[in-house]
Amino acid sequence: MSSYLRGYERGESLEKFIDRTIRPPNDFKDRVNHTVDQLVRYLHKMPGYSIQEVVKSGSLGKGTSVLSDADADMVIFFNGYKDIEGLIYDKSQIIRDVKKYMCNPKPGLFSWLFPSKPEWMDSIRVLKYNEYFIKFMVYVQHQGRSEPVEIDVLPAIDVVAKHGGNMQSVYREMKTKSHDVREHYSVCFCKKQLAMIRPKPPKVKDLIRLLKYWYKTNGLDMTSYCCEVVGLYIYDKHLNSKTNFDMKTGFYKAMELFSSYRQLQITIPGIYNTNTWSSFFPKTTYVLDPVNPFSDTSSLHVRSIERCAEATLNWLQNVPSEGYGLLSKIGAVAAVTVFTLLLGSSAAKQN
Repeated sequence: MSSYLRGYERGESLEKFIDRTIRPPNDFKDRVNHTVDQLVRYLHKMPGYSIQEVVKSGSLGKGTSVLSDADADMVIFFNGYKDIEGLIYDKSQIIRDVKKYMCNPKPGLFSWLFPSKPEWMDSIRVLKYNEYFIKFMVYVQHQGRSEPVEIDVLPAIDVVAKHGGNMQSVYREMKTKSHDVREHYSVCFCKKQLAMIRPKPPKVKDLIRLLKYWYKTNGLDMTSYCCEVVGLYIYDKHLNSKTNFDMKTGFYKAMELFSSYRQLQITIPGIYNTNTWSSFFPKTTYVLDPVNPFSDTSSLHVRSIERCAEATLNWLQNVPSEGYGLLSKIGAVAAVTVFTLLLGSSAAKQN
């Protein structure tokens, strides 16, 4: 057993470990998707608001969920707001109304406005809520166990559509806003984030899953989105976008980067020109959101991350690459075969 990847069994490749422990099986994903789809349909009917759409985002929507820590974001795009400030003004009330709508257990004075929730929602529990989102916990049955799934519900408006899909125009608008207002734009870019991650090859998503599992089981102060960005960065820059890379190579490179976390300055060129917006980047450490030049996903608690990454690098020396065990067996068989042939040849000469 490893103290750096909980549940790892000595001698197995990281690919086998991910397949056995981390990646959710299809039947579990189907159950979670069914539950989330029911919640999406229910939210669409929330009275008192005009809802454009509800987008499934987070690890479930992107295809990077971890079996032991599945989560989903449900971003509600509201109609009727001409700018982000209007949404910010109403957000606290919207979140309170979502809480009432999702968790109202009994008919009461306002039952005409917030009817009782369906029976299938009885397992929903509120974990926390603030000015940005409300977090629920639901339980999904899998292999005789109730697996917890965290679901964040986040209000948004379609700022991208308001600018005709022109992200540069959105960024110029953001440039004129205060830092506190800019922070409310990121959730509005969820469809851009989905389009960036969802089409990636399965093994890239497995690398991201492994990074998430590593930081969560080691109790490190990081975000899942940071792991997604770092995984994409390694795939593009260090793995030459190969679709079937060695997982140990990708994970080792991530640990090398994390062992010098305070020196990280990661950007992924694409939607925005990094030179244009570099004056808004942090002066030292940053792992920038590829769809938002104003959003840094890195952590402030660098020392614990660096220490854990350094220890994990040392531990990785003893982890085999995929196919190593098979190649060893083939090599052993070949050696025995050659040795047998040599013995036979020697015996023939003596005769």
